[in-house]
Amino acid sequence: MTYNCSSAQLSIPSWYPGESAYGTKIDEKINCLLESKMDVTISAGRFAVSALFVLVTAVIFLQVEKFQHTPYMDEIFHVPQAHKYCAGNFTEWDPMITTPPGLYVMSVALIQPVSQLLQVEREDICTTHVLRMTNIFFAVMNFFVLDALYRRIHRDNRVSEGMLPSATAFNISIFPVLYFFSNLYYTDMGSTSFVLLAYLSSQYSNHFLAAIFGILSLLFRQTNIVWVVFLAGITFARLFERDAVKSQNQTKQMSKSYLSAVQAALNYALSVKNLRKIVTHLWLYALVVACFLAFVFINKGIVLGDKEHHQAVFNVPQLFYFFALTAGFAAPVLVSVEKVNRFLKTVKSNFGSWVIVMLMMVGAVHQFTYVHKYLLADNRHIPFYVWRKIYQQHWLMKYILVPGYAYAGWSMSDSLSVKSLLWKLTYVVCLIVACVPQKLLEFRYFILPFIVFRLNIPPLSRWQLLVEFVLFSAINGAMLYLFMMRPFKWEGHPGLQRFIW
Repeated sequence: MTYNCSSAQLSIPSWYPGESAYGTKIDEKINCLLESKMDVTISAGRFAVSALFVLVTAVIFLQVEKFQHTPYMDEIFHVPQAHKYCAGNFTEWDPMITTPPGLYVMSVALIQPVSQLLQVEREDICTTHVLRMTNIFFAVMNFFVLDALYRRIHRDNRVSEGMLPSATAFNISIFPVLYFFSNLYYTDMGSTSFVLLAYLSSQYSNHFLAAIFGILSLLFRQTNIVWVVFLAGITFARLFERDAVKSQNQTKQMSKSYLSAVQAALNYALSVKNLRKIVTHLWLYALVVACFLAFVFINKGIVLGDKEHHQAVFNVPQLFYFFALTAGFAAPVLVSVEKVNRFLKTVKSNFGSWVIVMLMMVGAVHQFTYVHKYLLADNRHIPFYVWRKIYQQHWLMKYILVPGYAYAGWSMSDSLSVKSLLWKLTYVVCLIVACVPQKLLEFRYFILPFIVFRLNIPPLSRWQLLVEFVLFSAINGAMLYLFMMRPFKWEGHPGLQRFIW
């Protein structure tokens, strides 16, 4: 029997001696009361974690403002464009800006009620400092959405209750490549927020909201269309797998290999009786994709503004760079003696297959490595130093790293073993489409693929969470130190230059 832990239900007779005619029912009511107190403690803990995140984020933001209060890097384009929007000028556009105006529209939407409350003109408070606070808003939003999303994804696991999801959300929220930009006026925070909101809505089967948030995410970055397709893909996988459970033979067939899973999914999709169900769940995502394709046709490409330096290429090693970055940031999960031993055993038992895989990876590195001129010219970005200190040390380095890429990719797949083959295939396809066409090695392109991966692996132990927290905090601390305390000058350029992701 389930008890409602309310004061009325938990009223216990004063004469209760511990055992009575009520027997264990009263004991169960007492246990219910104790559990309710535990729930209050957990809620208080979640509040403490969220309050800590907000406090730390605000303190760091104020510190960064002291050292860099004027627009820096891409802000020299974003801030003036936002000023135009604050002034009501929505027609003038800087051709150097390659992303849609979602960031500026959101800033105006947040500033407008403040200007009315203070009874001042909107453009008077549309300063660089206030505009940057837009991303503080998104940073806090990300924490709460990640908490809710993690609980939903792992709802069948007991860890979805209690403090673990909040601690995990805290760690993911301070993922260094993303968290750094909560202090500047960039598009990354808002782009991530709306993709996560779309993901959360999709997990609750609210596909209308998911489509709306997907459209809003596209107003921050066009490449988010990949994650709209991802949501459609995993929604289809969820429908298919739910129905496939009813057929034991079909379940066995689709779990044998990726090819079997795809064949089973195609048979499911081509069945007339399933068509209405599929269309009902996916038509909104299809509509978003159709609108995006119309935009690409009208715009004659995905990129707004500076198209010349943002040409799509077949840069296969981008996938390998993502494996390496993920192995570094998710080292508490992906790198261990036990995993390395299992990887070596897997290679030994399937030696011929792994030789072919390695040779294909070497061929991809040799034939499809592209180096953008921005990567070699701008020494303010961390990828500049990664490329110079590692890849340019010797011509063989890009080939020597291939076994490391192979291990990282295998370890990621191993950590996602809890997901279905169809889910993993959807993720891999979207990962390839998101990364491979990019010519420039830019760690910010890896933010969403990393977060999706991190959300879907099995829950970490307390020690792993602690190590992850220390790792992320140390990297964030180092980056903020470099940005604030180690500026440098470019000859012939006014002002100080600072290190950035």
